[in-house]
Amino acid sequence: MNMKKALLSLLIIIPFLSFSQEKQKISVGVVISPSLTNIRGTNFLPKYYEKTLGYLIGASFNYTINNTISLQTDLSFERKGAVLNVEGTNSQGAYEGQGFKAHSNFDYLTIPLLARATFGSKVKFFINAGPFVGFLISQKETTKASGFPTSKIDYTSLYQCLDAGITAGVGLSVPMNERFSVSLEGRNNLGLVDINKYSGSVMTNSTNFLIGVVYHL
Repeated sequence: MNMKKALLSLLIIIPFLSFSQEKQKISVGVVISPSLTNIRGTNFLPKYYEKTLGYLIGASFNYTINNTISLQTDLSFERKGAVLNVEGTNSQGAYEGQGFKAHSNFDYLTIPLLARATFGSKVKFFINAGPFVGFLISQKETTKASGFPTSKIDYTSLYQCLDAGITAGVGLSVPMNERFSVSLEGRNNLGLVDINKYSGSVMTNSTNFLIGVVYHL
């Protein structure tokens, strides 16, 4: 009878031990980032459109496969875009017309799927790369001109819902204690899909400077 009880207890305990070990492979976190963004293509020529500041905020998930390799994904709200800055004077300073600044903002729900390689013992360095998809939430253009009210127009219907491309980044992770760590990462997201519905091409690009707090389950 005692042997049966011992075997029964062991059968009950083993799944919990296995689950506990699996949990050590998983980490979750929150991440924020200022971003440097621009839009490429025939409708956003570099001659006229400049890079602008954006931002990202989201949640991260990492699954460790072995001591080096893991899978990383995020679910993030990301603002991408570009700015058109038209001066009211020419290079000689002569007045040529009313100057204005137009911000084209693309708001996305972004999901990358990255393979990550990690090196080091206490402070860990990592590189990761993989594809991303983005789902367009809205596209608005805000125009500001001196002496005129600010104009904001919604152009979401002119663009495809889906964006996709390649993501790559490098960073480091610093442990705070057994459960928490802080991560820093530089990451570039190169859009490869023409998101314009009509004539001309439009593609996204953003560089993130990610700061994350990670909890190891």
